[in-house]
Amino acid sequence: MATLLQILAKELKAWPKGKCKAIAQGGNSHVYFWKHGDLVFKKSVWHARTGSALLDKNWSLTKKVELAEDHGTAIITKAMWKAEVAGIALGGNRAPQANPLAWRDRIQEIDIVVQVLEEERLSLVQSLEAEGFALTDAKREPAEDMTDWRNWKDGDLVECVKESKGCSALTVGRAYAIGTLGAALCVTDDEGDRVARGVREGCFKFISRP
Repeated sequence: MATLLQILAKELKAWPKGKCKAIAQGGNSHVYFWKHGDLVFKKSVWHARTGSALLDKNWSLTKKVELAEDHGTAIITKAMWKAEVAGIALGGNRAPQANPLAWRDRIQEIDIVVQVLEEERLSLVQSLEAEGFALTDAKREPAEDMTDWRNWKDGDLVECVKESKGCSALTVGRAYAIGTLGAALCVTDDEGDRVARGVREGCFKFISRP
């Protein structure tokens, strides 16, 4: 199976017009255009975390689009797509030996790829910092007061410190990952159920931000 980025680099002839910030593929193989990349994958379907962010209807080709191996995790940006397309072009146009003109052309192509990747890297670093993550020190303590559950985010690790009414499937001393259930923070308990009340009732303490 191919990744979504590989499929888009091969099949997508031009980046969608308008304010398309990201492309993602659902479990039904349909590919969707999004106004921003703040997406979450639930039950084989991509959703915007806030409001409606679909730019257009399903992207469809005259031939069936294969289901990407990473369809449940891949969120493709324009910079990622451009870099992949440029990389494919480079791989198919290797300069022959002892051909200075071909060498010059290849250098220019490489410069384009480097520029695209640098722009993508900068964008990702800024996104990490905006979410309170660090690139070189991912385990650092967040700047916010983490005794206040309102500062917790998806993926944060918390420890159950006491039993809570209605949350009997939680084990004291065990770590759980924070998620969301609608607008509420939640954890998945020992039985696989989503529990939102326990987070607000103070039966957890913050451990770390991955």
